[in-house]
Amino acid sequence: MSRLMKEYKAIEAQDAVELSPRSEDSLQSWTATLEGPSGSPYAGASFTLDIEVPDTYPVAPPIAKFQPRTMPHVNVNYETGEICLDILKGEWSPVYNLVYVVQAIERLLREPNPDSPLNLELGIIMREGDIEAYKGLIGYYICQGPGE
Repeated sequence: MSRLMKEYKAIEAQDAVELSPRSEDSLQSWTATLEGPSGSPYAGASFTLDIEVPDTYPVAPPIAKFQPRTMPHVNVNYETGEICLDILKGEWSPVYNLVYVVQAIERLLREPNPDSPLNLELGIIMREGDIEAYKGLIGYYICQGPGE
């Protein structure tokens, strides 16, 4: 818990990412707001990321998910919000922290990996090189909103 308290104080002192605990009573549940990177199909949109910190943190990685049905991305399961990112799985290291996790997910918005898709439809389109269809589908999902 002392590690999370140190991270919390460091996050309060900077404004590199929009990340905060959901409750002042517990540092185990966090929320981050990500802005779509300019020049990407996500530009102008905001996305909410839920982060749960296990008791075994920092030995085990946090569990980060987008709110379901809000993030159309090749490496995100649209139905569950699960994210396919190596540092959230087998490539985790205790030297990483919550800010690093959020920044890695922000990079994933700019640099999707079609070789590790959780959204198979977008993965196939990306691998085929049809960038206009990829951007169009993302724009459609974003405009429709959750549950549409």
